Formats: sequence, structure tokens, C-alpha cells
Amino acid sequence: MFGANLKTKPIDNVGEVFLNVTVELLDHVNKTQYYTPSLSFFLILYTYFIVGDGKLWKHLVHVSFSGFVAVTLTSIFDIFRVYFTIDYVLQLKWIEAIFWHLNEYGYVYISYIKLKTVVNELEKKYWEYIMKILFVYNLIVRFIIAAVTIIGRTSSAGSHLQGLTFLPLALVEVIFMYLIIKAFIEQSNNNGISKDILSTMLNSTLTRMFIVALIYFLTSIVCFFYHPPILKGIKSIVWRAKAALGLIFLLDLLFIRIDLREKLGAIAYNSNSNSSKKNRSRSRSIGYTRVNTNYSSDLSQSKVTTLPRSNNTTYYNCNYDDQHLINLEVNDNYGLFKYNENNNIFKNQYNNNTNNSNKY
Repeated sequence: MFGANLKTKPIDNVGEVFLNVTVELLDHVNKTQYYTPSLSFFLILYTYFIVGDGKLWKHLVHVSFSGFVAVTLTSIFDIFRVYFTIDYVLQLKWIEAIFWHLNEYGYVYISYIKLKTVVNELEKKYWEYIMKILFVYNLIVRFIIAAVTIIGRTSSAGSHLQGLTFLPLALVEVIFMYLIIKAFIEQSNNNGISKDILSTMLNSTLTRMFIVALIYFLTSIVCFFYHPPILKGIKSIVWRAKAALGLIFLLDLLFIRIDLREKLGAIAYNSNSNSSKKNRSRSRSIGYTRVNTNYSSDLSQSKVTTLPRSNNTTYYNCNYDDQHLINLEVNDNYGLFKYNENNNIFKNQYNNNTNNSNKY
């Protein structure tokens, strides 16, 4: 391919070569650049089976798996070129390019589908076209890098072109950060628990997204660092940070999950507290004391009305004071939470359920 002159390379002792290749492959575990993506994949896979749910978690598993395969192919290339014909080994770069593309683009796509749950701007149709164009562009650039590497016959031949891959990804992440800040400012004008939930979602995402954007941006710059040694050292640090992107996204999803569950638990608890006070007041007004069996300090026993499911969505209603109603939607597609305030359809259904449950 691309004019490569494929030649065979005789191997005298197959057993010895196999042993040497295996030892060197295992020795690559000592290199963070190869070890961290592999560790990230297994940790993400384990966490997914324990607590993961929804498309967002599945995307993270697939993206981290792509990084694991890509870094494995890179390691195999570095080892095999010593023992086998370089022209054959170079062909691995085509497969490696595909998996690196799926890994690097995949993290940006995860940010996109995650933020769609809270940033209305990303629901617009043109953002789908932007993400598709970015997908095709990144794949083409990765194939160009693979072609240059094969023609140059060294793994570093196309390294300076990697900046063309990471810079657009970094710019998209920066735009996402801007949209987060914009949504946060707009939501700050509102009052109520919906503001608290959205603030939790945006604050927990903004910092980690800044880290991801910074890593991609620095990676696009350090691709041109070769000399002096201090610049090469900086390049190594940035590349090691890039290898940890899977762990950053894993922590991001876990923190969001914990923060939102705590917020929902607090809402349910406050709802029961207010309902208990109202029932006790009503009991005193008619001349006898009523024991409220619904009240409990255990959040797991909190009474939250569950409405019928439709389109893989479950709605939870919590009446948290006399004037407001918040509808909390658990989006099973993404494994995150969405919510709407003062939704009249579900408010009426909630009130009917509440009236029935308060009969005594």
C-alpha cells in the first residue's frame, strides 16, 4: 500500500522470538502512556456493571475500549518492528488510526450528549451536523497521519500532524464550556429547587470539561515539541495526561450521579416533612391527633409518586411546598436526570394521587 515494498524477514528461532515479544509487551506496562488507557478501560467496565446505566455509560465503555485497542496496537507496532518485516507491521497503523479516532472523538461526543440534557442550545439540529462533520474530519486526519507514517516508515513520521486532530476537538470543548456558563447565568435568574439541581449539574461538569479541553488544546501544541529536552519533557507530561481522559470522564459521571441523587433525596425528604406538618395541622383542626406513617427520616422510605413510563422515561413528582411542583425526569437513555418545573399535566396527576393517599 502506498508503494510499500513488502519483503519477508526470516525467523530462525520462533520460540525465542515469541518469548522476547511477550516479555517486551508486558514491559510496556511500565510506561504510563500504554498502561493508563488499559487500566481506565477495565475500571470503567467494572463500574459500568456495578452502577452504570443508560447510553452515556455505554458510550464511555465503548470509547475507553477503543483507547485500549489503540494503545495495544501502538505497543504491538513498537515491538513487532524489531522482529518482523517493517512493511508488514506498518499496516497496523490503518487499524490503529480508526481506534484512535473513535477514542479521541468519542470523549467529545460524550460531552455533547451529556450536556444536551441541560443545555437547550445543543438540542438544535445544526449541532448534529457539526458533530457529524467533526467525526468525518477527525477520521480523515487520522488516515492521513497513518499514510504519512507508512510512507515515512517510522511511528514519529506523522506525529506533528496530530495537532490537526486535537485542535478542533479542543475548540468544540471550549464552545461547550461557553454554553454551560451561558445556561448557568440564564438559570440563575430563576428560583426554586430546579435552579439548585441545574447548578449542581453545571458546576460539577464545568471544571472537568475545562480539564478535558485544556488537555486536548495542549496536546495539539506539544505535537511540535522536539527540542530542547525541556520541551520534550512537557510533551511527555501532556501525553500522559491525555491517557487519563477515561478516568476523568468516569469520575465526572460518578460525581454527577452522586450529586443529583443527593439533591433528589433532599427534595423527597423536604416533601415528606412539609406533607407531615400539613397533615398534623389538619388533624388538630378537626379535633384529634393523626399519626403520619408516611414520615420517615430515612430517605429510602421517602414517598415520591411514580408516574407511568413512556419512551423509556420515568417521572418522579415531589411536592416541596404549597405553591411549587417540580417534576424530576430520569432519562434512561442517558442515565442522567432531567426535570421540568410547573408541568400542568403531571401536576394534575400528582394532585390526584396525593389526594387519594391523604385519605384517612
